[in-house]
Amino acid sequence: MLYIAFTPFSAFDPDSLLDLEHRGLGQQEQDEYARLRVPKRKGEWLASRLTVKRLALTCMPGLAAQGLADVQILKEPTGAPYLHVTGRGKLRSGLSLSHSHEHVLAALSSEPLRIGVDLEWIEPRPAEFLTDYFNEGEIAQVKGTIEQRALLTTLLWSAKEAVLKALSEGLRIDTRKLEVRLATVPPHADGWNELALYSSDLKIPSPRLFWCREGEFILTYCVLDGCDPQLLWVTP
Repeated sequence: MLYIAFTPFSAFDPDSLLDLEHRGLGQQEQDEYARLRVPKRKGEWLASRLTVKRLALTCMPGLAAQGLADVQILKEPTGAPYLHVTGRGKLRSGLSLSHSHEHVLAALSSEPLRIGVDLEWIEPRPAEFLTDYFNEGEIAQVKGTIEQRALLTTLLWSAKEAVLKALSEGLRIDTRKLEVRLATVPPHADGWNELALYSSDLKIPSPRLFWCREGEFILTYCVLDGCDPQLLWVTP
């Protein structure tokens, strides 16, 4: 099962974030939080962690009785996040998160799936952005639109980000080596639309790539290894 939560920061009252800051973080999380200096970044960090912790305690088997501080979101050397639970160690699960414009998107699986999510605000991007990050096929897709150009540019970029997160590579890979195309299949019953992904240079194991629009946001997620798990929206 793949659980996805899309939550505005405003869903958390100040007392919840204050409680997380003082009592809801494990020791390694406290150390990471102490290194943050910018108040906006600290707020984003706390809201993202609270979303994932609540998602884990609500959905993951055997975690309902754990406290917030017992469930830590730690990082691999690559920067990819994972769950660590007091008394159980690192969980064999999949985890990815993204935030933008005071909203957070998080995905958590009860199996060790390689997943990546990305959240982007729909906005115009300059021509230099296209040449820096898109290949010729994608640039042609964007230039073939007028009214929906900002949406399509945001969508293609967000999809690339989700794939690179699933690969645990981030922007260490040249994004022009990935080509994202709109698929011709109809939307799924849950409202997600499938995308096609091509790459002649990268060995990507059977990616499944999806997107949907929520207001002025584009949400994308990628699952590798040919898996098409059952998806459940959750309000943590």
